[in-house]
Amino acid sequence: MLRRWAGRLAWPALGLLFLTAWKVPATGEGVWTAAWYTVGFLAVAIVSATLVTGLELRPDTRLSRALSLAPLAWVGRNLSYGIYLWHYPIVRLLASLGVKDGQMSATVMLTTVMALLSYALVEAPFLRRGRRVRSEPGRCSAVSTPTAAPPPT
Repeated sequence: MLRRWAGRLAWPALGLLFLTAWKVPATGEGVWTAAWYTVGFLAVAIVSATLVTGLELRPDTRLSRALSLAPLAWVGRNLSYGIYLWHYPIVRLLASLGVKDGQMSATVMLTTVMALLSYALVEAPFLRRGRRVRSEPGRCSAVSTPTAAPPPT
């Protein structure tokens, strides 16, 4: 029964999350009230959990297959942290510059560009360096693996 309902609620949950992201302003006077911090974030967390549960329990649905497409998987694997880091400073910057028309599209574009740049210039070189250090024989790495203690003599 949970499997059936989770699958049925995945699309509405995704729609509610998009609607919330689109309609709730990130900046402005009086936007973040006590109700948002108590009820609003709890509701968003429940809707997000519903979506994740629906995708997990029903991996054969169109929504699950659509979200598993290679470009989306690549963005989730490589850019999601950069998007998380950059989106709010860009929202604040655009708001302080007085950008009203097209703020959402400008935020998405600038956030994507900054996430791509930080991935290419910061994350990817560190990831390549970490693989190279671990693969070189006889080279010490920053991460050590535990070894068994020598037997007592």
